[in-house]
Amino acid sequence: MSTTDTPSPVIRPAGPEDLDLVAERRLLFLSEYRGMSPEELDADFVAATRRFLERTHCQTFRSWLAEIEGSCVGIVSIIVSDAPPRPEDHRDTDGYVVNMHVDADHRSAGIGRLLIQQAVMDCEAAGVRRFSLFTTDDGRPLYESLGFADEPGWMNRYAPPG
Repeated sequence: MSTTDTPSPVIRPAGPEDLDLVAERRLLFLSEYRGMSPEELDADFVAATRRFLERTHCQTFRSWLAEIEGSCVGIVSIIVSDAPPRPEDHRDTDGYVVNMHVDADHRSAGIGRLLIQQAVMDCEAAGVRRFSLFTTDDGRPLYESLGFADEPGWMNRYAPPG
């Protein structure tokens, strides 16, 4: 489908009734990112993902869906977490962007931009002060155009799987 034939997407927050769709989309995103089919994902991982979403969906794990003619074609999620206030900014909530995914046949139509813009706008209105994310090389230009920037000094340490 060309972008000129694509109806405008509807971007909306995922509600409690969308738990199954959010889980499905998370697994689709991860399998594509890792170059595998969703069926190849380990059953224990799928169950752990479901438990995580049952505990956090619509609370600290918030998602936005892109729909075209009633079908979901994209998702973005933000993990919202408490953070200590700073002397220069007393807000105490940060957001970590995850699961940015648009179906392959709907990419390059601006849907990802609409998703992240709506999610950030909604979270900023709720008091989130800072957003961070991991990006692929393909996603970097989009995020940079929306004001995301590399910050020197940040490091990660991963605990061994347990």
